Amino acid sequence: MTKRYGGAAAVDNLDLIVKPGEFVTLLGSSGSGKTTALMMMAGFTAPSAGQILINGYDVTELPPAKRNLGVVFQHYSLFPHMTVAANLAFPLEMRGMGRSEIRQRVHQALEMVKLAEMGQRYPRQLSGGQQQRIALARALIFEPQALLMDEPLGALDKNLREHMQLEIKRLHTELGASIVFVTHDQEEALTLSDRVAVMQNGRIAQIDAPDMLYERPQNRWVAEFVGQSNFIGGVIEQAQGQHYRMRLDSGETLAASGVNGLKVGGRAMAVLRPEKILLTQPEGATSTGMLSATVSEVLYLGHTVKATVRLADGMPLLVSAQNRDLQGALRPGAHVGVSWQPSHLWLIDAEAAE
Repeated sequence: MTKRYGGAAAVDNLDLIVKPGEFVTLLGSSGSGKTTALMMMAGFTAPSAGQILINGYDVTELPPAKRNLGVVFQHYSLFPHMTVAANLAFPLEMRGMGRSEIRQRVHQALEMVKLAEMGQRYPRQLSGGQQQRIALARALIFEPQALLMDEPLGALDKNLREHMQLEIKRLHTELGASIVFVTHDQEEALTLSDRVAVMQNGRIAQIDAPDMLYERPQNRWVAEFVGQSNFIGGVIEQAQGQHYRMRLDSGETLAASGVNGLKVGGRAMAVLRPEKILLTQPEGATSTGMLSATVSEVLYLGHTVKATVRLADGMPLLVSAQNRDLQGALRPGAHVGVSWQPSHLWLIDAEAAE
């Protein structure tokens, strides 16, 4: 589907299939098209072109109320003049459900989100996390075909946000609901999702399982957006499937893995995550696959230490290490050896890198 505003495409030929029971996250920065895509799925925004199918039925022209989808927004959208129980009952009353079944479903919904004793309170009497759980319960109470969530945790503080992530993951596991979730928070996307679609300029730059997205990015943009990365240029000297030997611009030759199709003699860009780099005492730096470096900066973060080291040619590498005794190696000016597993050096085509 496509959505244009004037001559600009907010969503550009987006093609996405969400399987029954799957948790798919649209991850992207502001303006990437993720919320516009979700609003088209929900029916609040009409696509300029394309179709939206639910269970094989074309719902593109149907209004939101006819799509049988639950929607949760960043702002809870609870009715302030109604009790929690009345808020939950509202979508069932709109569907003409009987009073006895409504009472039963409201009770079950409150139990589901661990707020059974809160039914007679008003939204203003609840914490932010409790209000968001009620909003989630209201979206699920009428057993929708799928649940759409637009930055639902964006207004919560860090600790409460992490707690609600666990709650959403628990509910998804228990209910087996199909969920499309929108966020700009990469950690949230990796924590919750079966698959993550990284959005860029209205398109999907890459969609994959969280571990594959992080470990095997297909281009530099994805590698930079999801986590931190070091980028090292070089030329392919040997290629066999996804196994390569690469000559760095600094002259060293290292084993690596990479995307399919990289050609011998062609330039490539290596992606190396900071936590994959191992630091040793400098006397080990002459070993095969190990490079000499000098520590230039150290940042102490409590459980983690981040350092910038420079190779012999001056190229900087960001290193993230657990806070354990490195026998004084992590101090500015110290000489260290750096190494990594060949599978942790991931090659992408130099043109894709740009």
